[in-house]
Amino acid sequence: MKKIPWLSLALLMLTYTTLGWVLFAVPWYTLLLTLALILLLAEILASPFSNVRKGLIYSLSTDTRAFILAISVAFFTALLVIWIHIVVHALVVIAAGLLARLDLLTAGFRDSQAFWILSVFSMAGFGLGWAAHYYVPILV
Repeated sequence: MKKIPWLSLALLMLTYTTLGWVLFAVPWYTLLLTLALILLLAEILASPFSNVRKGLIYSLSTDTRAFILAISVAFFTALLVIWIHIVVHALVVIAAGLLARLDLLTAGFRDSQAFWILSVFSMAGFGLGWAAHYYVPILV
């Protein structure tokens, strides 16, 4: 029987709870985009490292692709510095996801199991944060 890393999964859920709390007042289509990005991040974290390595090797195989990649990275770095208040939330979410994925990998979970565990805990945390922002003022 595999040992489930409850502490890192609780941290992941708490991180997504704060994200749900922060994104309470956004339009519905932004919430749908956020949910899609949550699933995309869970898939990226659960994918084998060999797929990531193949993508990097493919993007750096010619000088033109390497130049376009370098210009793109410079552009997105400038955007990250300009929108630091948004980037901080994203970095915390990515760091919590990486920690949970590392613990799931250490515990011996397969990639598909890791994807479902990350997805469920992320979505539950996001929904809990959104609902808490909605229901807490009613209860007080």
